[in-house]
Amino acid sequence: MQPFCSAHRNDFLLFFGVDSASQDPVPISIKQSCRLYGARCSVIESLTFDDTDNQTTHLFQPFFMGKNGLWPSLVERVVGTCFWGVYWNRRNHRTMETPDWKKFEQLAAAIQRELAPDAKITENAKLVGKSGSKRQIDILIEEETGQFKLRIAIDCKDYKNPVDIKDVETFLGLLTDVGAHKGAMVAAHGFTAAARERALNAGLDLFRLVDTANHKWRSYVTVPAVYVDYQIGVYSFSISFKGRGVLSGDPRYMPILRSDGSLIDYACNLVLDRWEDNTIPDAPGEHRDIPLTSEATFLPGPSGHFEANIRVNAHVQGLIFFGQLPLQQFRGFKSEHRDVTHWKSMLTAPFVPEKIMRDWQKIESIDQLAVRPEISLYAKSMYPRYKPKTQG
Repeated sequence: MQPFCSAHRNDFLLFFGVDSASQDPVPISIKQSCRLYGARCSVIESLTFDDTDNQTTHLFQPFFMGKNGLWPSLVERVVGTCFWGVYWNRRNHRTMETPDWKKFEQLAAAIQRELAPDAKITENAKLVGKSGSKRQIDILIEEETGQFKLRIAIDCKDYKNPVDIKDVETFLGLLTDVGAHKGAMVAAHGFTAAARERALNAGLDLFRLVDTANHKWRSYVTVPAVYVDYQIGVYSFSISFKGRGVLSGDPRYMPILRSDGSLIDYACNLVLDRWEDNTIPDAPGEHRDIPLTSEATFLPGPSGHFEANIRVNAHVQGLIFFGQLPLQQFRGFKSEHRDVTHWKSMLTAPFVPEKIMRDWQKIESIDQLAVRPEISLYAKSMYPRYKPKTQG
């Protein structure tokens, strides 16, 4: 086995093997490479050539991993269909990874599939335009509606800075060439004012990718929300009975009895029952003459229990709190033209009423807010039940 060709830069080396007898290119294994060069090696990639042009020779332009990233080196024309590239580094070795711009396109395509699950979505699509040239589209959406077939093209830009008008103009030209019915651009860091204006006039949608997952483009998302906690502010009892009866002590803790003298429950606990089963409505205001229970009720007296008609009057209030609710799982496209975000599902942070009532701003009315809440949360306060100490 002899080295077929090689190229050097710093301490990196790329080479191929050729059979000394047949002169045919053959793969060089890692063991053979290390034996030939006495170095630690690892495979970069397997390169398979397309022979659709019916030619037997192909120009092979390998790439080397150097200190400043990838750099090309032309190698003489070689014959064959499969070669193995191996690189050598005295200090360390690195494997080829998917570039960030490609990951960005894949993430945008995944979000689009969630938004349009019935559409055909193709990444890195190729279409022949009216110009006769083959045009590349990052994400192509195709969907049939009746006898019509819609075609939507999306261009993705993983730029460090906002996308400028030049890129918008270029993409508008592509849309015209391929005959797309609609186009959109998705950027990691938004668009310049000029780009937004040009796109708006041309009917081109612009989006910023939003995703809370842990990656390079992670977003920390909160939504304006209100939390309304309904509570019983105060309550009182209306008690009427025939004949002679005596009431003593705090009426909240009156034992409410049946005709045989057995205990139904204590008055305050029956109020909670009516609150929990919505007999006392969870609507702000005064609610009067609500039966404490559907059974005939009796109260204890000095000479035995006596029948009494007991009703409750409750004043219900709604405490309103405003704040930003964090989202743990959320992804979608935020429009650069309108205040709207297109999304499919979300997962909020844990909902802790006590923390919300402590940290959020208490307000008198939702109408006083300058920001429209995106989420409204409603809850009913629950209260502990009374249990006399004599019962343990």
